[in-house]
Amino acid sequence: MDTGEIILFQTQGGETKIEVRLAHESVWLTADQMAELFQRNKSTISRHIKNILESVELKRDSVVAEIATTASDGKTYNVAYYNLDMILSVGYRVNSHRGVHFIESFEAAPKEAPIHPQIGGGSPRPSLQSPST
Repeated sequence: MDTGEIILFQTQGGETKIEVRLAHESVWLTADQMAELFQRNKSTISRHIKNILESVELKRDSVVAEIATTASDGKTYNVAYYNLDMILSVGYRVNSHRGVHFIESFEAAPKEAPIHPQIGGGSPRPSLQSPST
């Protein structure tokens, strides 16, 4: 997967900031990022992802992308990123109020339209900022 553009998503209260990857007309988060966003532990997120894929609610090849990432130890690891369809499915299962704001920020954008932090007449989405701000 092309690594795409990265923007910063900030929760309404500003207590959490998550780097969101934008690529192929979708947003992409890791399981760790979903755990932070939805305020659940990673094992809960991973269990929901596993159940979603095993039930064939979503097909792995269309919702998961592996990206090589260099860790602080200097080693390269493949990290799984999940697109908006998976984020939505997990978000509805964990019923996180903080996650609702994230989901609403991206769910309203039509699938055919490229998702970008600027929408409409050039006005930015209130919860999305470029990393340079």
